[in-house]
Amino acid sequence: MASANTISSLIFMANTPISLKFYDPITGAFLKEVTTTVRPNGLFVYSTSEFINGEKVILSGTDKQGIPATQELILKDYVAPDIQATINATGTIVSGTSEPGVTIQIKSVATGAVLGTAVVAADGTYSVHLNPALVNAEKIEAIATDASNNFASQSLIAPDITPPAAPTNLDVVDAGHAVIGKAEPNSTITIRDVTGGVIGVGTTDANGDFKVIISPAQINKEALTATATDAADNESVEAPFNAHDLTAPNAPTDIAIINDGTVVTGKAEPNSTIEVKDPNGVVIGTGTTDANGNFSVNLNPAQNNGQTISLTATDDVGNTSVPASAVADNAAPVITAATVDATTGATITGQVSEQATVVVKNAAGVVLGTGQTDTAGVFSFALSPAQANGEKVYVTATDTAPTPLTSTVYEATAPDITAPNAPTDLDVT
Repeated sequence: MASANTISSLIFMANTPISLKFYDPITGAFLKEVTTTVRPNGLFVYSTSEFINGEKVILSGTDKQGIPATQELILKDYVAPDIQATINATGTIVSGTSEPGVTIQIKSVATGAVLGTAVVAADGTYSVHLNPALVNAEKIEAIATDASNNFASQSLIAPDITPPAAPTNLDVVDAGHAVIGKAEPNSTITIRDVTGGVIGVGTTDANGDFKVIISPAQINKEALTATATDAADNESVEAPFNAHDLTAPNAPTDIAIINDGTVVTGKAEPNSTIEVKDPNGVVIGTGTTDANGNFSVNLNPAQNNGQTISLTATDDVGNTSVPASAVADNAAPVITAATVDATTGATITGQVSEQATVVVKNAAGVVLGTGQTDTAGVFSFALSPAQANGEKVYVTATDTAPTPLTSTVYEATAPDITAPNAPTDLDVT
């Protein structure tokens, strides 16, 4: 770029004095006067590096006919205009100051596109309206260009009031201990559980990829959300996703074998698959639970008294519970012994083939006593009133199967330890 202006003229008389008066190009204010002399050959030449900004200069002297003369010139402008620029908080206006008459351009640094223009007013101010607004930390440049094509620029960054896009490509990995995905580069990722509690925080890399460690591990289809927060603290909307189901259902409960061993019922995880196996591991029935977790599975072949069956529940992703077992009980208890105490007639003891409730009645059907066997089927309980006169008592046992079964009646005889009444109606004949 040139750094000096050369002023020359041929209208003035040789060897005569010349006055040069310099004026501000914008305000017209007088700046300086310089006096020099025309060369002997009649050529006037004056160089200046002080006035290089388009100043006006008036030359005053004597022309070749000896008459006072003036000549007005505009010096070449080598100086770039000053510029000051700011962008407002909503990203809609760039304003500032520069030289009056200068053209202001706002350009995108990323694309080079001109986003808006204005001409600096006489008071040195300008305002450029942006449409659309810049609200996502865009980098822009404000460029001031004068009439001599000198230019200056100032870099700006638009306000960031735009939340990042919600995270994408979300997945729970590492056996439920981490979440991976993509979001705005260099943003903060927050993972929340269904209650809104934060279970993990991390950051994306320069490519927007992230892996966030979460605690506790999420392994049972838990509903989760992820958000991205940028450096300006703008947070994205929540991105919902679910953990994988890595958790086996609980073992089936409330198991009952009914309908003469042809059906098994119970409860397990809703919408799970129930598989029933016999003692040899052979599948003898399958079914599914309903939305409340109830199931009823047909068995083939029927399971008669004493078999132990096993049941498992498998969820929709293949996790299988530990087995639960149940014993088929389709036979009534058998009373093998029942004895009324021979000394008092007030107690009955005995043996049943399984755990059961024992009831003792007299010949009239009146209950004399009720009791429970222990786990080995042994029972002993009081009779009221005591049976001590050779009475017959009738014993039954009822088991605790889902469909209670009652034994056949076992007959026992009470001891006869009661003396007869004294003789009556006596007479000597």
